[in-house]
Amino acid sequence: MTDCTANIGTSRFPAASQAAREWALESIAQFREMGCLYEPGRYSPTPLCFSETTFSGMLDDVRSVLALARRIAFDSGLVQRWARPDQLALLEKGLSRAVLPMMARPDGIFVDGNLKLLELNIDSGLGGYFEVELAQQRLAEFNERFLDGAFMVPAVMPAIYAYLKSVAHSLDKPKWNVAVMIDNHLTDYNRSHAYLFVDKINQHVPEAYAKVVFPSELYQEGSQLRDSDTTFDILWRFGSMAHSPDALAPSIAIQMTALDTNVILVCNPADIGVEGKLILALLSEYADDDSSQLKDFEKQLVSRLVPWTRTLRRGCTSYSGRPVDLEKFAVSEKDALVLKRAHSKSAQQVYIGSELSQEDWNTRIWAALEDDISWVLQENMKSDLIQFDYVRPDGTTYTLEQRYSINPFIFGDASAAPFIRVERDEKNRRIAIANVDAMAICGVMVRPDPVNESGETTDKDSE
Repeated sequence: MTDCTANIGTSRFPAASQAAREWALESIAQFREMGCLYEPGRYSPTPLCFSETTFSGMLDDVRSVLALARRIAFDSGLVQRWARPDQLALLEKGLSRAVLPMMARPDGIFVDGNLKLLELNIDSGLGGYFEVELAQQRLAEFNERFLDGAFMVPAVMPAIYAYLKSVAHSLDKPKWNVAVMIDNHLTDYNRSHAYLFVDKINQHVPEAYAKVVFPSELYQEGSQLRDSDTTFDILWRFGSMAHSPDALAPSIAIQMTALDTNVILVCNPADIGVEGKLILALLSEYADDDSSQLKDFEKQLVSRLVPWTRTLRRGCTSYSGRPVDLEKFAVSEKDALVLKRAHSKSAQQVYIGSELSQEDWNTRIWAALEDDISWVLQENMKSDLIQFDYVRPDGTTYTLEQRYSINPFIFGDASAAPFIRVERDEKNRRIAIANVDAMAICGVMVRPDPVNESGETTDKDSE
């Protein structure tokens, strides 16, 4: 594997090395043991490489956009307007609680070396922790065995431990109990990760005692939330709030109960109102007009990180500085656009114009205009093509040019490895969770910035 010298790129896998090929096959075997990535071509041992400056700058930019999104949504009262009807009472009750550090896993794409955020996904019910953690653990071994430790290999779980400790700081207790709540509808695969999550917390956070609970096991006793044998200080909702109302009803009920106790609820239900697609549509429109809602530097931030995005409606808007009729524009510019429904989950209700006939696209647009749930239009973004290497079961290797998306995990101020999803099919780009066969994954390595003779870091990216 050669050094990665670009701001973002990949390093070629050393296919001639039998030891490296054996390492890759062992990595694949460990993913299969986890329960995902069974098929050949689902895991690339080729890491996506960032310069240190690019990687840290990406995380800082994402945190800035998330903070701006939360402020605009809360200050404008849009969190109530954007909430699903079955979640509105929970959201409004959560507004009385203290704001917690941000937790999110935005969807993003690098285009010409610049990050573009496609949606924000502010939630504690995030998938991909352990798939990414395993990819990074394998890369850490590779880095030491084959690269003399020349790269930095970020992880995920240490950032979660740091986040949990920051949340628990206000408890002012030497020991505290964490209920990791899962829903009855979760798959066996997702349930297994909840139990793994608890095991990891109990192993690595000595101040915490964590256990998996179902909503039916929790009840209020005075100012406390408990189950049959434990009083809890923190309730961590493990499942996403994007599931159906019927599936979420037990979880929502116990969260309503929890807000009447002194338990810390992660994440604060008020954050579910910062809808990850609608807020980007609003920010994009604010950045393109003369709105006083954003300061000049905020407009520059949004213009740099958010592609053209609008809430679908009848009426006029702007595109590239010119006024357009949004409905007519949506129909005529099919191949340049993506249509997404708010509150959708795991790439459901996402339609890429270039993949549909004009008739099918028009039907989708007109149906969305009449829907009670809002839809957004977004510029169709594609990453640059990058070479990814793969190892077949017989140990032979091959290389593909593929596009990828990047999902930075944000746990407050702690830095974590992102979730990289590699597109396996140009005609099926609605890739989502790691056990969906439309995608492959790879890990991430960070090239340290060079240091000059005086010991100062030099930003090679900006030279």
